[in-house]
Amino acid sequence: MQIKIYDSKVAKLYIATQNKAIVAISFSALDEDYLNKLIERPFVNLSGKRNTNIEIWLDTFFKGKDPDFFVNIELHGTTFQKSVWLACAKIPYGETRYYSDIANMIGNPKAVRAVGTALSQNPIPLIIPCHRVFRSNGDMGGFAGGLNLKHSLLNLERKNLEE
Repeated sequence: MQIKIYDSKVAKLYIATQNKAIVAISFSALDEDYLNKLIERPFVNLSGKRNTNIEIWLDTFFKGKDPDFFVNIELHGTTFQKSVWLACAKIPYGETRYYSDIANMIGNPKAVRAVGTALSQNPIPLIIPCHRVFRSNGDMGGFAGGLNLKHSLLNLERKNLEE
């Protein structure tokens, strides 16, 4: 496993890769125990026709543009977690959803809290854009990078859409 550091004006990211796929992105140094436990879980490898490297994807994102191309990722988690993360990945750039929307998307409308828990364990924030998910009362909820960063990311996306 390799760890890369990506520094932008908005955030410093630690990126773990293996087999040419992103396994984890963190806003703080990645803990070896966390990574070992993460990669022991079942995973699905996702890639698209227009794969690119993570630095190009992040450069595009942090310039306030929609990265409409893919990076190769390995999602390690339970079947439920992966269903939540994949549903979250479908939230369009610049838009937001509620935890209840994600629960409905996965066909389990009563699992709102479980959706929140799964998103709190999202190993690949930004690529799986959990910063776009709110509580049904409009509260921002949580975010691994902190609420100030969540707010900054949402503003970055909205600013691009207004231009």
